[in-house]
Amino acid sequence: MSPRRLLIYSHDSFGLGHLRRCRSIALSLVARNPKLSVMIISGLPLIARFGFHPQVHITLVPGIIKTDAGEYRALSTEHDINDAIEQRSRIILETAKSFRPDLLLVDKEPLGVRGEVQAALDWARRHGVPMILGLRDVMDEPALLAREWARKNAVAAIEDYYDEIWAYGLPEIYDPLVGIELSAAARARVVFTSYLRRSDPEGGPSAKVVPPVEAPFLLVTPGGGGDGERLVDWVLRALEHDAEIPHRILIVNGPFMNAERRAAFEARAKRLPQVGMVDFVPGMERLMASATGVVAMGGYNTFCEILSFDKPALIVPRTTPRLEQFIRAARAQELGLASMLVDDGETTPEAMAEALRKLPWLKRPSSVSIPGLLAGHETIAKRCDFWFSRMVAGPLVGADQLGDRRDRGRDAGQALRLRLHQHVGQAETFIAQEIRALEQRGLPILIVALRHPTDRAIHPIHREIAAPVAYLPEYLHHAPRRVFAAWRALRHTHGYRAARAAWWRDLLRDRTRNRIRRFGQALVLAHELPATITALHAHFLHTPASVTRYAAMIAGLPWSVSAHAKDIWTTPDWEKREKLAECRWLVTCTGTGAAHLRALAPSAERITGSTSSGSPPRSRSRGRAAPDATATTRRSSCRSAAWSRRRATKTCWPRSRCCRATCTGAWSISATGPIAIAWPARPRHSASPGASPGSAPSRTRWCCSTTAPPTCSCSPAGSRPTATATACPTC
Repeated sequence: MSPRRLLIYSHDSFGLGHLRRCRSIALSLVARNPKLSVMIISGLPLIARFGFHPQVHITLVPGIIKTDAGEYRALSTEHDINDAIEQRSRIILETAKSFRPDLLLVDKEPLGVRGEVQAALDWARRHGVPMILGLRDVMDEPALLAREWARKNAVAAIEDYYDEIWAYGLPEIYDPLVGIELSAAARARVVFTSYLRRSDPEGGPSAKVVPPVEAPFLLVTPGGGGDGERLVDWVLRALEHDAEIPHRILIVNGPFMNAERRAAFEARAKRLPQVGMVDFVPGMERLMASATGVVAMGGYNTFCEILSFDKPALIVPRTTPRLEQFIRAARAQELGLASMLVDDGETTPEAMAEALRKLPWLKRPSSVSIPGLLAGHETIAKRCDFWFSRMVAGPLVGADQLGDRRDRGRDAGQALRLRLHQHVGQAETFIAQEIRALEQRGLPILIVALRHPTDRAIHPIHREIAAPVAYLPEYLHHAPRRVFAAWRALRHTHGYRAARAAWWRDLLRDRTRNRIRRFGQALVLAHELPATITALHAHFLHTPASVTRYAAMIAGLPWSVSAHAKDIWTTPDWEKREKLAECRWLVTCTGTGAAHLRALAPSAERITGSTSSGSPPRSRSRGRAAPDATATTRRSSCRSAAWSRRRATKTCWPRSRCCRATCTGAWSISATGPIAIAWPARPRHSASPGASPGSAPSRTRWCCSTTAPPTCSCSPAGSRPTATATACPTC
């Protein structure tokens, strides 16, 4: 497996929860993958007191903190919050550029604190880096979360940027996005990972912890301590009220507890012989494993530790400023995973004393059977492997990455093929359908794009494609080292000399920067091409075919090409003749295009295409994916320049890849037949077979040849066309 890089943005403005969750994910992933490097961006200076694996690196940004009023302020008195956010945003972006991750994981806030991650998200999208949003199992009460996210423009950020949303929980326990109005496509991207199992690793930071009280003891933990003063006070009052409680108590205040309150608690604890108190423990796992019961506020990480170490637990959740802990504790109590004691404002010591007495004999979480409750790390590892396999950074892909694909290809008697595209975009659903169909037939494929996608939305069909995607340098000055390394490695080969001679002849006839860029991209492609690739295929006859042609010459591989519509007519005839003479075969989708290319090819047999007629297209398309009933064609000949000049206000219903332009006609689809376009008027048309002299020309145009296909009559825009049984007049 080739080295991979994961960049994690930790939303650290209050408490330790976000950092501890991100740290747990990072440590679990590097333990599974020795070639993975993880960079965590955090604003907690306290992070230095945690233990990290050598493959996990830290970038510190200026610290901020969220006040009780919900406002942010800078930890440093030298800067105001606006300066701190600006510095953080700049450091986050520079870290992304220098680290160059293969995957970006953002914790909790879709745009970061006050949008500080947006610049890095834009950079990641331009460079094709998959982006993941990680959410804890419970965010907040739905109505409050909806208002907060509307204010922060979070929903639009999820729709625009994120390839997947990881919810670190289970839907049968709680859905963190309940009440949030997401599109169906965004909902489909949600992955419930389940909860993150915690362990007590030997040699970790928790191994150095020496509890100030002897086991067995009850562990009291308010998390980071910033809002845990009421819990600690309640426990101390219960112990002061009932000195006969038969359990030793260990209280971990947390590093963010107010210093004056902490000193007061320590003074009270010294007067209670069964109580021990510490300020901060970087690894709570050892204490959690040694405890006979846990009293906690019910934050996400503590809840995961309770489940992992199977401890009877009493959860005392906070209810302000969020209901997150209360919702989690209530669901845990309903399911029998833990007990809850609600702080109703009175906090009588008798109630806490009774709960402490009963705590060791409460049911353990293991008494409830919930399949996959603690499989979070395994699920995250699988999702990372999936995204790493689809994103190829630097060298296209190694033979080790495609080893299993190569074996399957041999067993099936098929070859690995590389398919070159301009970019993997939203509009090219017809290409995506081809790739998906080839994968379903067992053909291993590597996709290479000439530039990164710019579409904000992702069509569902693209998510069904398992082939990895690699990117060539869009502009040569963006990756000079890759280009130079390719030239240096290939400059003495016979294939390079042949490709350079062909490119030089082309350059003399097409003296453009684009022609120079094509040859540089071809060098990188040929140099980084895995040895398992046995054939190249280009989508579009212009730029992708040129890059494929040069790369095939250098690598000594056969190549083929799909020609669509506009690319046929924007490519000069001299270039089409040379490409047709060298490619193994070409497939196109219109009769006019096929006839035109057959006239230029040395052998008409290598051109496969429709027998329908059509005209060179000049209008721009605004199409959608074709309905599944579409049988054999990709594009309609309704993109004719002559027809486009005569367009009215009517449109084809519905638009598809076979009718991708606004026109005056209407069409119908047969499950087995072609698409018919009925036009109200059209010049340059011969009469239908059997038509009388002087009769109106035929108004039916066919995308492909099939016997007796249905036709449709003209209908107003937006209405459903009506199919008739008229036979095709041209076929």
